[in-house]
Amino acid sequence: MDGEIKFASADSGTADALVHQRDTMDRPALGRPRTVRWFVIIGLVLLVVLGALYGFNRYRSQAIATFFANNKPPPAQIAAVTAGTQSVPRVAAAIGSLAAVHQVTITPEVGGKVTAIYFTPGATVKAGDPLVQLNDAPERGDLANYEAQSRMAALSLERNSQLANKQFASRETVDQNQSQLDQARAQILKTQALIGQKLIRAPFAGRLGIRQIEVGQYVSPGAAVVTLTDLKELYVNFTLASTWKGQIELGQKVNVTADAFPGRSFTATITTIEPQIRSDTRTLTAQATLANPDEALLPG
Repeated sequence: MDGEIKFASADSGTADALVHQRDTMDRPALGRPRTVRWFVIIGLVLLVVLGALYGFNRYRSQAIATFFANNKPPPAQIAAVTAGTQSVPRVAAAIGSLAAVHQVTITPEVGGKVTAIYFTPGATVKAGDPLVQLNDAPERGDLANYEAQSRMAALSLERNSQLANKQFASRETVDQNQSQLDQARAQILKTQALIGQKLIRAPFAGRLGIRQIEVGQYVSPGAAVVTLTDLKELYVNFTLASTWKGQIELGQKVNVTADAFPGRSFTATITTIEPQIRSDTRTLTAQATLANPDEALLPG
């Protein structure tokens, strides 16, 4: 019984070994088809993905092309005007200065003490208006003397002329009386002129400046009394490059602007062109006359 059991055991182990060996020999044969199957599946998946991408890109390209084909831009708007011809002016810009056509500093011709001032600083005066009176009492005394001499000489001349006609007076006496009368009249005219110089008047209409004298002050000939400016008409002095000589002429209009009046333009007319060119700057000077009725612009 024991021996059979052992034999049976031996046979059983040998059978197991054979089965194990057969399984081991069969495994590679079974794994190879499974790997091929995975490769096939992955390849199919890749083909599907690539096909889907290709189809999507193609669809997108067609959709974009269809969109732009149907989405035409609106027609362009065109504005039409009638063509014409006109002169295009050439503009030369220059910096200039303003000067009054009539501007003067009032000064006495003769010296004397100020006895009266008839003007208000900044006031507007007319031509001939009295401004300052200097002491003329001595000259008025001389005038009375010469007028008396003139009357006496006239009487003597008349009397001696009548006597000379009757041969009771010499012709020399008559000539002396005539000379005395002429001298007296000349002294009268001279004294009247001197008295007129002692009364200072406005030489033209305009606006006065700041007063520079006081009553009782002695002023010498040529001493400044006050400035007088006519603002109704101004000069515009400016310079241009010498190359503009052939482009400007008398009577041309000039547009004048001032920083004090932005956006406003004044019109002047060229009245003088300097007949020579400056050698240091190669420029020429021109002058235009500007009407200034509202006295908006000031010289300077």
